Amino acid sequence: MIIHQPDGIKYYYSDEILSYFKNLLIKPFEQHIITKAWQKEVLDSYNNKDFKTIREIVGGGQADFEEPFRGLTPEERVLVYCYNGNMQQHTVSQLYIFEKHANIFDKYFFEPERRVIFIDFGCGPLSSGIALAMYYAQVQKSNSQKFFLNYIGMDKAESMLLKAKEFSRYPNLFPQETTFYFINTYKEASIFKYRLYQCLDSYISKNALIILNFSYLFASESLDIDKLIRLIQEILSTYESQQVCLIFQNPPGTDLNIKWNKFQSQIKELKTVIKGPISEKFNFYCIQSKRKRNTQLYYDIKFRTN
Repeated sequence: MIIHQPDGIKYYYSDEILSYFKNLLIKPFEQHIITKAWQKEVLDSYNNKDFKTIREIVGGGQADFEEPFRGLTPEERVLVYCYNGNMQQHTVSQLYIFEKHANIFDKYFFEPERRVIFIDFGCGPLSSGIALAMYYAQVQKSNSQKFFLNYIGMDKAESMLLKAKEFSRYPNLFPQETTFYFINTYKEASIFKYRLYQCLDSYISKNALIILNFSYLFASESLDIDKLIRLIQEILSTYESQQVCLIFQNPPGTDLNIKWNKFQSQIKELKTVIKGPISEKFNFYCIQSKRKRNTQLYYDIKFRTN
């Protein structure tokens, strides 16, 4: 829930959302088998407030999560990423966007027979997908709306996709009709476009809304922006009769948004519907650190104009 207070904007969780975060992010970390590397690099670092080492493990969220780190497996690095607050921050910021602009999203999400095809570029451990599920759960409580979601998650790190698949199976988190399809854009580089179109073709219907979601992807140093532009242009051309929405969020800052600026300058048929990009500050309760965490969000929502 978004609350405007004299000292700033705050995001408060429902008890249900708080429970999900504890079960998805905190318990797996606390119950993890303690190996020598886990004790030294992770537990000792937290106990000694050695956040430099923690930052090295997660790489500011931009680490190569296919590589081990001082005895930690790629899967353990992802576990630290989820616990450390990175995943919670990205999930909350996406949920914030859905809630603040409910007047835009609800008429598309909850129209009778509407199907949402949510393509999550750089999906990580399913952060944006979980935000969408949490948002639906809040709306469904008040008006019993149905939501038909086809989720397509793409990431270059198999360790992230494994965690995303695990979260997708969490009981009662996603609507019963939800389908999931995950693509490794590195291991399947030669065929990933074929797999993407094969999946899209199976989901497309007259009332389908395609959402192109980019959560903190454009800050990635390894992102090939020209390749991404060509892919999005191809999707827009191939499905020219479909409604298309783009959701973008990134940290603020000129250097971190160079690739976004190039992208939006070339994808001109998608127009902002919120006079964005918008830069906004809010804070939320970080479950791991048990304190308030400030976040500055830079985001936009665009739709295709014909």
